[in-house]
Amino acid sequence: MACVGSDCTTAQKGYRHLLAGEELFPFLGIHSVAMVELLPFPAVHYNFESADLGRAIAPPYDQISPEMQDELYRRSSHSFVQLIFGKILDNDTEGSNRYTRAADSLTAWLKDRILVKEDEPAFFLYEQNFSLKDSTTFTRLGLVGIMRLEPLGAGVLPHEQTFAKPKEDRLNLMKATKANFEHVFFLYDDPQHFIRQMASSYRLKQPILTCRDDQGTTHSIWMVRESEALKNVAWFFKEKRLLIADGHHRYETSLTYQDEMKKIWCDSTSDDAPFNYRLGTFVSLQDPGLVILPTHRVLRPLTPEQGAALEKELPGYFTMADYPNLDSLHTELKSKKHAFGWITENRYRLLILKDSFDLRKEFHETPAVLRELDVFVLQQLIFDRILNLPHDKLDQIISFVRWPEDVMKLIQSGSHQMAFLLNPAKPADVKAVAEAGEKMPHKSTDFYPKLWSGLLFYKMEF
Repeated sequence: MACVGSDCTTAQKGYRHLLAGEELFPFLGIHSVAMVELLPFPAVHYNFESADLGRAIAPPYDQISPEMQDELYRRSSHSFVQLIFGKILDNDTEGSNRYTRAADSLTAWLKDRILVKEDEPAFFLYEQNFSLKDSTTFTRLGLVGIMRLEPLGAGVLPHEQTFAKPKEDRLNLMKATKANFEHVFFLYDDPQHFIRQMASSYRLKQPILTCRDDQGTTHSIWMVRESEALKNVAWFFKEKRLLIADGHHRYETSLTYQDEMKKIWCDSTSDDAPFNYRLGTFVSLQDPGLVILPTHRVLRPLTPEQGAALEKELPGYFTMADYPNLDSLHTELKSKKHAFGWITENRYRLLILKDSFDLRKEFHETPAVLRELDVFVLQQLIFDRILNLPHDKLDQIISFVRWPEDVMKLIQSGSHQMAFLLNPAKPADVKAVAEAGEKMPHKSTDFYPKLWSGLLFYKMEF
């Protein structure tokens, strides 16, 4: 929708009142100088009266394999996968494709009230209850809202590299649907647990929705509409700086979309346009349920020369000890720094970087926040120096795996030869790297569980 002159102001007036207008929310202080501008929004969600949420929601698009996509399609005729990651058909054209089908489905589902939009803006509390493989249970609490887009490096800090192809895909979807279907996962500092304390009274009430996904996580959401709570949340965040945990591609896509839309809308009157905002879930760095899992590296068969190089050169960098099985190795690994589990078909070895190896001297040009990361040591010493693996083909050589038992399945199948187990990065590591303006190596963090798609989303109205 293009507009010129005063028409822009007229077109935007209703949206400004709905979402962030001074007339509706004078207490928000939106126009004060702020690093983060966080707003309530009128969420779109499944009709709770008729939807089977557990069957309709989906993992994030980048977690969906072709097999999972098929299963999600079978599970529900209104699966959210049709909106976020629809199938590509043989007869797709520029005018009829997965993106146009998503837009058509969105329009139809809203018309048929399969999806409904809230009448008033709100923040939402999003709680995930989950267990790890060892049966340890956690509760992670997030706050859902929309934030004014900021350039990366100002109020929003990344810690990962992004790639062109996923951003192109997400941009095509956003252009077709004018929606933020999936959340960016943001982190913020809250050592006094302000948001968690604010949320305590809400969490005593019945949530507006609750469901369990097929990975065992229970999702619960409460609505926050009271004026005092809205005011307190907005003022709490206005001087915060955000770290992107997951969703780097989604955030950068929103920046690109914003730039493109500003060329269509009048620059002088588009300040409060809906494309200036991005949907997110905001989780405290101090939240007791903030879990980061390691991503283990499982290598496909190497050349005999590479295998021999490992046996010969690893003892020069690492002390080595054998363990009888995976469990004992994994248990010992957890208590060590700059250590890796090295697994071949019949051997379980613990590698610990020797004290005599000076990381600061050896990688003096690398910032300290990076060279202290285990994943950096693994990449530099083993994959680069000993194995000389080509950076542009790592995804063809290495499978990135979350659970140690899945590592063993790949090795025992014969498709992979060996694995290196890692300890997880810590939230403090992510913060330090982001604040230093650096990027962590590929697949350094696995924030668990993921934010599932289809619970709440943001429809940009024009």
